[in-house]
Amino acid sequence: MMRSAIRLLACVSLAQLALAGPAQAAQCWSAEEIGAARIRQFEAMMLGVGLRCAHHGNNFRARVDQFFKGQRKAIDEADKVLRARYDASNKAGKIAYDQFLTGLVNHYGAGRTDPQTCQTFSALAEALGSKSDDREMLSTISIEMVRDPKLDAPRCPKR
Repeated sequence: MMRSAIRLLACVSLAQLALAGPAQAAQCWSAEEIGAARIRQFEAMMLGVGLRCAHHGNNFRARVDQFFKGQRKAIDEADKVLRARYDASNKAGKIAYDQFLTGLVNHYGAGRTDPQTCQTFSALAEALGSKSDDREMLSTISIEMVRDPKLDAPRCPKR
């Protein structure tokens, strides 16, 4: 009985991977998509650092919340670019995009937590929270903070 359940679970897992399919994963990442990925990765990094710092007594959650409010439009624009990349209008695309985002949260959730990191991210959250939808500033900071974005396919060659 237990063996059957394990086999069924394995089959379901394989089916989900097949649904996510290699079609989107094999496509190279354009410069616009990489920029959007950096923004979403910086967002995940900010959230992870904010939670870890709060756990260690440096709570700047209000600044993180203000960052999300202030940069909502830019973050949503990045999300739209990535949803289009994964074709998240269908079930397979949604699964692939969810897997990508889950990987980011898992990766950045286990980062460094020390007073300097907390201070840096608190200052970044404050600076970005005081600006309303400053895509250029958010992009610049994202480039600095996410030098090597986590991508599931190679970058497209420069033209």
